[in-house]
Amino acid sequence: MPVENIDPRAFAVGEVELFSIGPWDRRSLLKVPNLYLYQGADMAARVVSGDRDYRIAAMYLEFENQVVPAPITPPTYDRTGGIDYYTSLAAPRDYLRIPLAIAPTFDTTDVALYAHNKVTYFAVSAGTAGVNGLAFDVASNSAVFGGALAAMPDIEIPANDLIWARSYWAATPEYKQANRQIGIQWTLRFL
Repeated sequence: MPVENIDPRAFAVGEVELFSIGPWDRRSLLKVPNLYLYQGADMAARVVSGDRDYRIAAMYLEFENQVVPAPITPPTYDRTGGIDYYTSLAAPRDYLRIPLAIAPTFDTTDVALYAHNKVTYFAVSAGTAGVNGLAFDVASNSAVFGGALAAMPDIEIPANDLIWARSYWAATPEYKQANRQIGIQWTLRFL
């Protein structure tokens, strides 16, 4: 079978879990799948060749500021979407670009044809404004409805980032709450 006809889900699947994190607790909110992007293949090739600048180092939390809480329609996207989508966001939408909170963890096994090999990433919302300048706070009814895994080859230049995968949970956006942050755990399973 030609490489261009291979379904990426034949090699890896991803699951995103969203949390509400307070001073003394962490509550799981939902779990959804992700879509691997073509930019992820660029990242993998660079990392396998030894270029650590293109490893997954950040997550994006996409949000919409609302006058009153309302349903959110996620964007239509496919595997060709990448960083250009995020750099072109305009009010009322923006995104947080947050470094991973801890080093990724991994687990490998030879059980069931290696179906349990996985890497897990974790990040927590931070800051009061998105990359494009929109407020991220309670007063703005900031509703997080999507996310991405990203490489940050230059921490100062978001436009140089590459996106590994994206995911949306627009049916149940998570609103920024006082004294709470939004955590995101992204697990990649390699088959």
